[in-house]
Amino acid sequence: MDDLFSVPLGHVDPDQPAEEEPTVSPIPPEAFEHRGKWVALHAGRLLAVKDTPEQLREEFGDRRSEVSFFHVPQTNVYAR
Repeated sequence: MDDLFSVPLGHVDPDQPAEEEPTVSPIPPEAFEHRGKWVALHAGRLLAVKDTPEQLREEFGDRRSEVSFFHVPQTNVYAR
């Protein structure tokens, strides 16, 4: 017989503050040194920096499923 009133394993007490895990960006910090450019990333590594996404597609055309393209903003949108 199951005890429906027992506290389940991993129960979180709503009166206790939650432990927040740090958010880890998949974009390496060095990518932000290339503002306004397009970068190719794989496994948290910066592979290439180009002016347009087309240039990245040309270089990584056969590996596009393994490589992510990211446009680095011109300005830091999170700066206060």
